[in-house]
Amino acid sequence: MENLRKVAEARKILELNLLKQKMEIEASQCHLPDLDDFDRGAPDMTDTISRASALDPELSSYKEHNGLNTEDPLTRQGVGDDPTLEEVPATPLDELGKLQDSRGDHASGVPYSACTPISALKAEVATDQPVELGSGPFNPMEANFEQGLTIPQDEFTVVKYRKSRRKRSLKKNKDSANRKESLGPEQISEARKKRVTYNSLHFVVHVHTSFKPVNKLILLIFLSSLPRKVAENGKVYVWPKPISVEWGTTPLFSIPLSSNFEIAFPSHKTLSNAVSRCKRAVNLSKQWYPIERTGAKPAPISFTQLEKLNLVVFDLNADLQHGVDESYNLTVPANGTVATLSARTPWGAIWGLETFSQIVRRYNATSIYSRVIVGPVMIMDYPLFPHRGIVLDTSRNFYPVTDILRSIRALSYNKINVFHWHITDSHSFPLELPSEPALAHKGSYPGMTYTSQDVREIVEYGRNYGVRVIPEIDTPGHTLSWAKAYPEITTCSDLFWWEAGTSWDDRKASEPGSGHLNPLHPNTYKVVNNVVNDVASMFPDNFFHAGNDEIIPGCWMANSDIQKFVSGGGNLSEVLEKFVKETYPLITAHNKTVIYWEDVLLDEKIKVRPELLPKETTILQSWNNGPNNTKLITAAGYRTIVSSTDFFYLDCGHGGWLGNDSRYDKQVSDDGSPFNYAGGNGGSYCAPFKTWQRIYDYDITYGLSEEEAKLVLGAEVALWSEQADGTVLDARLWPRASAMAEILWSGNKDSSGQKRYAEAIDRLNQWRYRMVGRGINAEPLQPMWCLLNPGMCNLNQ
Repeated sequence: MENLRKVAEARKILELNLLKQKMEIEASQCHLPDLDDFDRGAPDMTDTISRASALDPELSSYKEHNGLNTEDPLTRQGVGDDPTLEEVPATPLDELGKLQDSRGDHASGVPYSACTPISALKAEVATDQPVELGSGPFNPMEANFEQGLTIPQDEFTVVKYRKSRRKRSLKKNKDSANRKESLGPEQISEARKKRVTYNSLHFVVHVHTSFKPVNKLILLIFLSSLPRKVAENGKVYVWPKPISVEWGTTPLFSIPLSSNFEIAFPSHKTLSNAVSRCKRAVNLSKQWYPIERTGAKPAPISFTQLEKLNLVVFDLNADLQHGVDESYNLTVPANGTVATLSARTPWGAIWGLETFSQIVRRYNATSIYSRVIVGPVMIMDYPLFPHRGIVLDTSRNFYPVTDILRSIRALSYNKINVFHWHITDSHSFPLELPSEPALAHKGSYPGMTYTSQDVREIVEYGRNYGVRVIPEIDTPGHTLSWAKAYPEITTCSDLFWWEAGTSWDDRKASEPGSGHLNPLHPNTYKVVNNVVNDVASMFPDNFFHAGNDEIIPGCWMANSDIQKFVSGGGNLSEVLEKFVKETYPLITAHNKTVIYWEDVLLDEKIKVRPELLPKETTILQSWNNGPNNTKLITAAGYRTIVSSTDFFYLDCGHGGWLGNDSRYDKQVSDDGSPFNYAGGNGGSYCAPFKTWQRIYDYDITYGLSEEEAKLVLGAEVALWSEQADGTVLDARLWPRASAMAEILWSGNKDSSGQKRYAEAIDRLNQWRYRMVGRGINAEPLQPMWCLLNPGMCNLNQ
């Protein structure tokens, strides 16, 4: 305790006198960093130069000489480019001394690189009272330091950290119990070893010459900059949380990335683009650092710079299809300058690069170290579910290609690997097809279509980000948009969707925009065949979504041919079966697996027999009745994708969108069933709003047997676009879709089986801010005050 008191006193003395004195070390012209360079980092010179350039022409020349770019962020676009990221080289470490000299902090003009660095430091950890690292014990691990703090060559050197086992540490502690001495102001004789106790760390110092008081002060200041409790330092946030993260058991350090940092990788087009993105992400001039309470400190700066990331991929030929291996291992060692990322396939490597970019952070708000990585760390990671996606409806409202590309980037940031593109519906047919140009020409909103070139760009862009693009052409329901080009093959088109005075069962559609394909008209299958052939050739994914949901009896029964069929003893399920028999082979002929919405098998009124849906080539997407329908699908032996309305519909809870609705004109209470009051849905059939907590807490295999759970491929959150377009897209998707991303990647429970929503909120909150910094306009989850005051915004402590 006496030594700790002296450390505190020495540190206080320096803080009081640092601005009045210049530290000069006898027998050397070298200088030491300010104390603040260890504790909070020096001011960021890029920002300083940017603000002052206009006033001082000399700063502009300095900026050019050092390669500093302070212009606006890049706005270029293209496959593999991220227009939200600005590539700005970090200030080289050996420029630090020169920059400090320019501020007048030191008398010497000699930069640090002219001094002899600390060659080594040796620490033994007293393990009888371990320091916590998160929830685990603090144990020794090897760490080398080769650059950074420098001291006069003739004063002292310190030997490096090395591994120390518990038995050896305890033995040495016992043997030396009577030989411990404190460093005092007196001179220390040559080559005498003295042990300085600092919390649980024992530093062995080799003294070569007389140790003057000023130098003793410097040493104590250096020791005081090391972490007292690692659990409070060096926080990094990776979303989704990896399967396994093992932080080093030495004190964690913030390892600066070298100004010449590089990523070595095998020749591969997709990897090349991914590496370029990763390098831009870690080269931001204003890199991310977490929002934390005042006084929170990052881990101290390491003396080793990270020079390189070696990327190893074992199977470069693996295609981006369902079930591809997405695992990766990432290691940032403590005793070297090279990190390693290994993956079975390029698609796992993409996720590993994303993780690497997330564990790179800015040291703090003012530090010159704009790029540091907290280490040592080893991450072993893979997804729990192979299918992780979003559904985006581009029929009800149109989304420009740029919005879709931005969404694909955000998917990749969250390790979501499927963009389920619900391209067509009753409201518009925006996809231009070579064989059926009239569908888009007559069925789209004016000037709002996707060309073949647009589709190629979206598919290729997705591939570069590790995201599969699965098309959905919804049939035979939801097809009013086909009627403008082919009125003869549709039924109930242009009829009012629900006539006043009729029952819900007599409706023509479940929302405005009624129209179905007519399975009894022979020309129907000619058009569908052309559509399937064109779409299958445009989208290389092995999955093809063909809809088959919400077949409304009132729509089909409005057609005279179908009326005659039913009058002759047929039924509407047989009408649907005829459509499936004719169109299912059109899809599988392209070696595609068919995805249908669950209705085709589970609808109460119109459905097909299971024998018409081969399990080997059929996937059913669940959206009704939560876990109950998932159970029904998997119990029948079908693979499923979960998109429960009760948990995963992102459009829910925004109120109704129908006009001329008198139900809102209630000043005190509702007449009859609740609508505006007492928990009414306010016109949103799937209300309430699905919060991130609701999404995060969904167990998509709830109630399933082990064998049934194996049939759950994953899940998709859905954004239906009655009340959404590009202006609100980011906020509707993010960060709620991020909640789904984590539960599908690593689950929503900790190692003890407890739900981890309590600790997830701060991580998701930080991730939201980081996405905003990357150009994704995710909506806020809480006031920023909550991050600055951890735990104070919880319902329960």
